[in-house]
Amino acid sequence: SVSDDIVARAADAKYWRQLLKSDYADLQSLALRMLTDIAFRQKPSAKQAHSSLLLDIFRTSRFNTVRMEALKQLSRYANADFTEAVRTGLNDPYERVARSCADYAGKIGDPTLIPDVIRVLFEDEDRVRIQYALNSTLFLFPEKDIVEAINDYFVTANRIDKEEELKVSVNSIIQAFKSRDKADALIAD
Repeated sequence: SVSDDIVARAADAKYWRQLLKSDYADLQSLALRMLTDIAFRQKPSAKQAHSSLLLDIFRTSRFNTVRMEALKQLSRYANADFTEAVRTGLNDPYERVARSCADYAGKIGDPTLIPDVIRVLFEDEDRVRIQYALNSTLFLFPEKDIVEAINDYFVTANRIDKEEELKVSVNSIIQAFKSRDKADALIAD
């Protein structure tokens, strides 16, 4: 049984790679976890090759849970593949993946993610929980970078009354950062 194989075949990469072809999302997800554990016990070049495989699976899997597992395993790497998965995943149709990517964007802190965060913030307004996560993520980046990204977004945005929306958005961000700074000062006092 597969539960026995978790122990008996824990180091059998060939076996787990075969399970990546399974028709069952649970087996593919388990295989990803086991292969990542194996990769972390190998040379750095093997780890990097596995990271690329995880990114490819994240981009192409039709299963929501497999994409979520690939993202979770990529988070162990904290490398460029993980950052690219977060960038891609902000638009994932599965809300749990998109929300996780919104959270990870701030934890990574890579400023190249800011334009993607801003774009999703303005273009994916219907997914409230993702919006909430993105609004929290904004505070993990420098205020000036956020304001600059908002300005850049509106340069090419096709929005009705975009000048007014830009003004309101930038003022809202500036006020939110002021409130956060004030709260931080009170806490530190």
